Amino acid sequence: DVYKRQVLSVFNILYHTPMTKLGINIDVHYRFDTIEEWNEYGHTLAPKQIWEKCLTKPGLKSLTITQSEREDGNIGFIQVKTEASTITNPGILISVNDHFEIGSEEPNSSKIISQLLEENWDKSTERAQFIIENLINFDKD
Repeated sequence: DVYKRQVLSVFNILYHTPMTKLGINIDVHYRFDTIEEWNEYGHTLAPKQIWEKCLTKPGLKSLTITQSEREDGNIGFIQVKTEASTITNPGILISVNDHFEIGSEEPNSSKIISQLLEENWDKSTERAQFIIENLINFDKD
């Protein structure tokens, strides 16, 4: 709630600034216990068989998946990116971008963006946690 209030206070200060997009972004670094687990994660998300036909020792560097249709009726998308972590080794970074858009001609766009943030902050963070937990626990089901 502290972060949400801080962002909303900035929107209140910038009430006159035209806004057309809002991204609620969650990034998590996750450390694997072993390099084998880290490799298995990459092999699961990007099976090597197709790549081994044309590359030597292929490895997953980055993968981005976008859900092009939102299920909540808002305009925008949910994008998930996973890549090797630059902070922990062996580890991954999972980034979830809950992206919203409004028309560029909307009057009071900062107020509309503020309302989107207020209404979707909790849902977005819960969705991101669900996605992250599913990616981290992919082989534990």
